[in-house]
Amino acid sequence: MQISFRKLELIKQHAVQVFPEECCGLLAGKRETMLNGSLENVIHEIAPCRNRAWWNRIGSFEIALSDYLDVEREAIQAGYTVIGTYHSHTDAGAFPSQQDYESAPANHTSLIVAVRSGIVADARAWIHKEQSPFAEEKIHIRL
Repeated sequence: MQISFRKLELIKQHAVQVFPEECCGLLAGKRETMLNGSLENVIHEIAPCRNRAWWNRIGSFEIALSDYLDVEREAIQAGYTVIGTYHSHTDAGAFPSQQDYESAPANHTSLIVAVRSGIVADARAWIHKEQSPFAEEKIHIRL
């Protein structure tokens, strides 16, 4: 996955701002062919969203359908698609939870930011392969 340094920093700031609750947002961009022939998700836009989970915002997140549809419409107008989501884990690692696995559609990228005691400890990206667990997606920082 490719993302600009600035956009990744904005995601990390969002995670710290809402701590101890989980932050969440959408990632828009394109799946592009790299020089070596591999396909890679390239994030062009991020869309911070309000965590709408009513049951436990410290251990889960939910993005409102209306927010998703608004971002999807804007992404399509810009020539992008919604590639996935980002969210934070409170006082836990940047690894997908069982809930992440159950809620992510196939080929969905999840960028997870681990926040411990209000400080970003790690950020990792994962892609949900169809009928299999998440596979780590290396984060390449673009300037």
